[in-house]
Amino acid sequence: MFINAVDELFPDFKEQITMQMGTIKEEKLFALYLMKAGFNNTQISYLTGTSTVNVWRWKNKYLATLENK
Repeated sequence: MFINAVDELFPDFKEQITMQMGTIKEEKLFALYLMKAGFNNTQISYLTGTSTVNVWRWKNKYLATLENK
């Protein structure tokens, strides 16, 4: 339901991610959707059950990928 709402607001978001980052695990994809929706690292960590360090890494990798494209 949440992912559908983000897809409605940003229809090409998932396609952009997969084009830029290749194959992506569901957990990481969900975290990127949460980032797109404006959640902070601590909130994403809590919702995904991963460490804030991992969330920080994912966010930085995603932002670096966007800057290089």
